[in-house]
Amino acid sequence: MNIFIDALEAVEPFEETDPPPDEQPRPELAFVPQSCAARGWDRSEPEPRRWVIQDVLPVGRVGGLFGAGGAGKSRLIGSAAVSIASGVQWLGFPVIEPGAVLIVAGEDEAEEFHRRIRLAINHLPQDRQKLAWDRIFFESRIGQDSLLTTTNPASREVERTAFLDRLIEAAKLIPDLRLIVLDPLSRFRGGDENASQDITRIVEAAEHLAKETGAAVLLVHHIGKSAALGGNDSQHAARGSSALVDGMRFAWNLGPLAPADIKRFALSEDRAPNPLTNCASSSWLFLMIKVCEARFVILSS
Repeated sequence: MNIFIDALEAVEPFEETDPPPDEQPRPELAFVPQSCAARGWDRSEPEPRRWVIQDVLPVGRVGGLFGAGGAGKSRLIGSAAVSIASGVQWLGFPVIEPGAVLIVAGEDEAEEFHRRIRLAINHLPQDRQKLAWDRIFFESRIGQDSLLTTTNPASREVERTAFLDRLIEAAKLIPDLRLIVLDPLSRFRGGDENASQDITRIVEAAEHLAKETGAAVLLVHHIGKSAALGGNDSQHAARGSSALVDGMRFAWNLGPLAPADIKRFALSEDRAPNPLTNCASSSWLFLMIKVCEARFVILSS
């Protein structure tokens, strides 16, 4: 009897073990390879690129407008909105897919935007004016939490917010929406603008907004101090991490034209009409547009 008891005590207690490797649950597939194979592409032509504004604003893509404070970014947005809504060409570029424009402003009041676009719309042909008024939507978010991304206090990771989903649902109610403008970006992003991971999250949020609504998304942002001093026609003139511009499909850079360039292009230094406002002005601006290739447009401010 003692021998039997001693034998039982010698046996190690039973412990549950993980199943063999071949029985481990497999993670869910990120995608099905057969669904994204290029097989068959050799027998068809790719879909042509779609444009809201030819060679300037692609349909359903995310891009940015960059410039120093007071450079004229808001006026440029207003003029683009009027052209897209009315179908009238913008700075010489034809509007291919006209439609509605939604501007979500973190710093401007509705009254200021009203003053900004009224003059531009009044210069449209009579039959296009009502179309422009009906297709432009302006939402002022002054004093309200409008972050599309924010830092999770527990994980310290930047995550999307519920406001992004609310914005998407509101935008879906606008017929034929072609462009959503978020101005300025600093009012809509959380995290550190110098951290590439944090900036990538806001670009992804903007991409999600574009995908869900079918509209292009324009993020308006300031340039860095060095770019402001030395000209902002560089691709990476935007303030903060270069991941912002790197993640975009198009970029518009707006800034003053240097005196040397005014002479090089043989421009008059006298007051000239501004195509954005039809007002007289005494200085010149450049607009560098980069989509598939760089295009350089000279404006009077």
